[in-house]
Amino acid sequence: MLSSDELAAATRGLVQESPLLSVNYPIGLIHPTTKENILSTQLLEKIAQSGLSHNEVFLVNTGDHWLLCLFYKLAEKIKCLIFNTYYDLNENTKQEIIEAAKIAGISESDEVNFIEMNLQNNVPNGCGLFLLPYNSTLIECRTKRSCYHTTRICGKILNAFSRGTSTI
Repeated sequence: MLSSDELAAATRGLVQESPLLSVNYPIGLIHPTTKENILSTQLLEKIAQSGLSHNEVFLVNTGDHWLLCLFYKLAEKIKCLIFNTYYDLNENTKQEIIEAAKIAGISESDEVNFIEMNLQNNVPNGCGLFLLPYNSTLIECRTKRSCYHTTRICGKILNAFSRGTSTI
């Protein structure tokens, strides 16, 4: 599994490429000793500094696995998408993410969508590696609407890939 520093180094050059996307330093979801929800804390800091004016990407470690959290606005509503390349997340982890999403202004848990596909059969510790191309694809978006469509298309591609077909 890649470390926070390795993921940060891999995304550093990408950050300056998109005016519509803010890529944050990789974080853990829950602090190991204080049990604080670090994603919630990061969102509070972002909101206090400048609000969530951009699409925000957080690479989040759940303890043994990396996932990508995307907060984006669509039709003036903030939504959250979780890209997970391994096993389905446990309910406690999902609930921690939903609690953080509420801080971002998401009032309904159905505004938090989980795209979960086990892509790691041949690369069991490759979660960080799978997140990098997805992150790069998001950075290539030139409009907020194109980021939304890109996210949906990536979900369809993953679904087709998991079924072993090339049909989207």
